[in-house]
Amino acid sequence: MEKLHLGEYSFLTYREVQDMVVSFSQGLAKIGTGNSGRVAIFAETCAEWFTAVMGCLRQGLTVVTVFPNLSVEEIVASLCETEVSVIMTSHDLLSRTAEVVRKCPAITNVIVFEDQLEGVGTVPEGLMEVVIPYKDVVETGKYLNTSLRQPTGSDVAIIMYTSGSIDRPKGTELTHDNIVSSIISFAIQADLRSGDRFLAFLPLAHVMEFTTEIALVSLGIVVMYGSPMTLTSSCPKIMEGTLSDAQVAKPTCINAAPLILDRIVTQAMEKCFLNNQISEKALTCDVQGS
Repeated sequence: MEKLHLGEYSFLTYREVQDMVVSFSQGLAKIGTGNSGRVAIFAETCAEWFTAVMGCLRQGLTVVTVFPNLSVEEIVASLCETEVSVIMTSHDLLSRTAEVVRKCPAITNVIVFEDQLEGVGTVPEGLMEVVIPYKDVVETGKYLNTSLRQPTGSDVAIIMYTSGSIDRPKGTELTHDNIVSSIISFAIQADLRSGDRFLAFLPLAHVMEFTTEIALVSLGIVVMYGSPMTLTSSCPKIMEGTLSDAQVAKPTCINAAPLILDRIVTQAMEKCFLNNQISEKALTCDVQGS
């Protein structure tokens, strides 16, 4: 497995994020989303995931979310069922996206979130004519001023497919009113203030992470993006001797599913045990030396 040496975070202001959302929204309107008015997203959690989906929702489109760990057959079934013609994905999932597109003839455009170093990278055979870099959509939208349809509270904002852990993934419809209710509930309960820092790493395809991040933005909280594979120094993609997401971000709050929280607690306990052993050895050496 590749090992990563991660650098410092770079930040966007709220104004820059808003401009990106508006530009993506305008650029996507020019591309078109077919008769269904639905756009699929098949990508790991990242800043582009969030801004792209916000760009879709502000013009009344319905976003279909699927978990990246689903099988190709499950993803195909979900996208055919919702009749999407546009799918948003990431550089590292392009090969799997190609498999999906071959089995979903209705998909005519693939928008790709570029890698920081490799850009779009090598485009698989059969996708070359339909791939559009995310940055190109944003850049195109900067120069457009199209009048877009405004959504209502009862409009379906998200069709969120389940993870498939029990049975075939099922799509759950969430309206704009549903999402706003979740934001308000979170904001009332969460004891967060300006200066707090949130580290995002759980799937945005899950309703908890999705509504949490929108609520955090509404509260003016700093959101930083990481990955379960680089979250702590013990994670498999962290190069030995380098800093993990959590060590660099120094978050004051996170979302944690039970499995992830168990891992964090286990790693913390192992480090405490190791440090205690080192301290006891050092103390023994000091006593013997005295």
